[in-house]
Amino acid sequence: MPLPVSKLRPFRDYNEKDVINVFTLTGVSLPVGNGLLVTPTGGGWVPETLDVVEMLGDYGQGQGQAAFLNNVQAQRYGALPKVTACSPNSIPLGITLFDMAEVDENGEPLRYNPRKAAEMECVISGQAIPIVTKGIFEVTGAFDFSVLSSGASGVAIAPAIAAGVPIYPGNSGLFCTSGYTTVTTILSNTLFSGISTVCTGYYSTTAQRIGMCLGGTAPLNFTSGTTDQAVFIRLNIV
Repeated sequence: MPLPVSKLRPFRDYNEKDVINVFTLTGVSLPVGNGLLVTPTGGGWVPETLDVVEMLGDYGQGQGQAAFLNNVQAQRYGALPKVTACSPNSIPLGITLFDMAEVDENGEPLRYNPRKAAEMECVISGQAIPIVTKGIFEVTGAFDFSVLSSGASGVAIAPAIAAGVPIYPGNSGLFCTSGYTTVTTILSNTLFSGISTVCTGYYSTTAQRIGMCLGGTAPLNFTSGTTDQAVFIRLNIV
């Protein structure tokens, strides 16, 4: 089985007081690597709620996959507050420090081997995933260039990744160096008997600045939409 592709490199400088261990990750295809930019979803975390966990089913269920074991009576519970991958217009909470996966490289369920999951710095679905809001990190494959503004010729233009360049939320939990995002606008053109024309354009959003690049440049790779070169970033989500 494929292992999650981690975006966080070994260099990490952060304070444990800036780590949130309340939310579980949802709305993404597993396995998913760490370094994912996330935002609260659903009802979030309600302290007054008596139940902060929910029943996920018995331990034999596959959680979206084929059943691992039949006739298992022990129930599995998961965290009720949830986060999901950020989009350009959402308010980010932080980035995940651990991977999330159901099985290891041999296809064996990690829920039956919590020691190995801990060694892999991996949580399974339903478990709270550590989310950090501030710090200095080296990341790779974490930038999204699909939401950037377009030139007159339609060729995408990306602000260079360099020291001092601000970082904003991108698509699918990635970072972006532009505060621009794609929108679809319905324009009524009276020259064509009031027929509405669908136009795709770009506008400056109120996207929250979440940090800055500390240096380094990366070549744009519009085939995959991300860069595979390492970049040092300073994360500061307030």
